Amino acid sequence: MQGHVERRAASLTRTPAGFVDSINVGEVRYDFELDPDGRVTAYSTAPAADVDRDGAVDTIDFLLLLAEWGACPPWPGACRGDLDGNGAVDTQDFLALLSAWTTGI
Repeated sequence: MQGHVERRAASLTRTPAGFVDSINVGEVRYDFELDPDGRVTAYSTAPAADVDRDGAVDTIDFLLLLAEWGACPPWPGACRGDLDGNGAVDTQDFLALLSAWTTGI
């Protein structure tokens, strides 16, 4: 995601499950939930293979995937190109990206 989006707590909506908020960045909508225990969950309308989260699976996503090829560092979220979450950016991730690119999802 390019740029920085600042949200203030006053804009959050309280629900029985906690607080929710959403923002739109380009064509992608991001929804956030803050539960009573302080855990934040984020959801995105971007396709899973949209590595750079700009709303489209394209050449930039392919290049980012290639740049991260191989084993990922041990911390969560270290490899955006690890689409299947197996700890490495590999052939399976490339095939998932290719499938999303050619089918338009």
